[in-house]
Amino acid sequence: MNQYRIEVIIDHGHGFYEDGNYDRAIDLYVRALEMDVRNSEALEGLGQSYAALSNWEGAARAFEQFVEVEPACPFSHYLFGHALGALGRHDKALSELRRALSLGYRSGEIHSAIGYSLHMIGDIERALQSYVRALELDPDDTTTLFNYGKALVARGDYPAARRVLKQAVDVDPDDGQAWIALGEVYEDLAEWDLALLAYERAIDLDPASTDARCLAAHAHLMLDQLDEAENEYRRVVLQDNGDSDAWAGLGEVLVARERHHEALEAFRYALDINPVDPDALSGFVICCGSAGAFDDARCALDAAMDKDPNCPNLWHLLATIEAAAGIPERALKAYERAAHLSPGDAAAHAGIGWALVELGRDIARAEIHLLESVRLAPDWYYPCLLLGELFLHENDLHTATEWFVRARDLAPDEPDVCHILADPEIRELIENCVRPRPCGKKERTK
Repeated sequence: MNQYRIEVIIDHGHGFYEDGNYDRAIDLYVRALEMDVRNSEALEGLGQSYAALSNWEGAARAFEQFVEVEPACPFSHYLFGHALGALGRHDKALSELRRALSLGYRSGEIHSAIGYSLHMIGDIERALQSYVRALELDPDDTTTLFNYGKALVARGDYPAARRVLKQAVDVDPDDGQAWIALGEVYEDLAEWDLALLAYERAIDLDPASTDARCLAAHAHLMLDQLDEAENEYRRVVLQDNGDSDAWAGLGEVLVARERHHEALEAFRYALDINPVDPDALSGFVICCGSAGAFDDARCALDAAMDKDPNCPNLWHLLATIEAAAGIPERALKAYERAAHLSPGDAAAHAGIGWALVELGRDIARAEIHLLESVRLAPDWYYPCLLLGELFLHENDLHTATEWFVRARDLAPDEPDVCHILADPEIRELIENCVRPRPCGKKERTK
């Protein structure tokens, strides 16, 4: 074995790696390993080169051999754990990363990698703790800031996520993915003008990014800038005719512009590409319902259910179509299926209650489902409105009034509420209601 020759080859490999020529670096590291299969420097370089090409399988194989050759080296365990995390093998990744810690490896990147794997297995709180520790060691690491922001979003702490992701783009203004993540947080906070600015910055950095353009188009739509929204979506479908999200988004814009025939065609394109696209399905079904094309909607839902028969949203959409078609019996079955698949779904319980009332059967069961809907979604006006109508039909005027008042307080400008409360009889009941009691099931005398 010519050790000097091996070192020269490895040095050349390092040179190509530093120049970004990772394929040539891999060739040289492999050549060195053919001469010395246990050369740790070549194994590390090989793994790093594969990682730079996002070939995480290759990186994991090289780093695993690195660990076998240098079991007491904390950096080898860190590299192996990092590659395993990129492959989604998070339990094994955490084991290797913690081994690196126990061997004395101290850096922000290891705590960041631990945080990422904890986040991916759903342990958000411990992930956040790891990210905080990583940032204590390296406050300006943009990967950690990005992942920390994502974890805060997962916890629902949008103001904190905004602060962290804003720091990420301040550190690296050319990080397009961070701008997109920041824009999505602005969306969560309903700050649509700021979201649009973030997406436009991402587009400036990568004009070919269809993701950023679709997000910008949606922000334009939410800001009622319909010309700009349509132009962005059309640019995306011209660039990539197979982007179902863009076709679905274009359909939404065309619905907003009351160009329903064109909207249906856009939704059809989206469904041809992805039969289970939730936005396309929802838009297509609603358009079909408005046009009375119930069979077309059923066909689209049947195709989606063939692929995913246990998706509650599909059963919701089917129930919506059957209700619009004036077939509450079928709507009831679809709502029951949705509630079976997702027992905590307030809308499914409200739908069951509505259908039972429409069918005039089992009013006591309708009341149970509507009360369950209120319990699950106490700030939603719709089940309150239905309960008001139910008790009104039962001639329990006081309880009916309580529910109507609650619906009005929750959504005074909602068209359904305004329509019901425009009824002179109901308006008079509310005006005569001095002090409503807390809503709930009331004992009725026979």
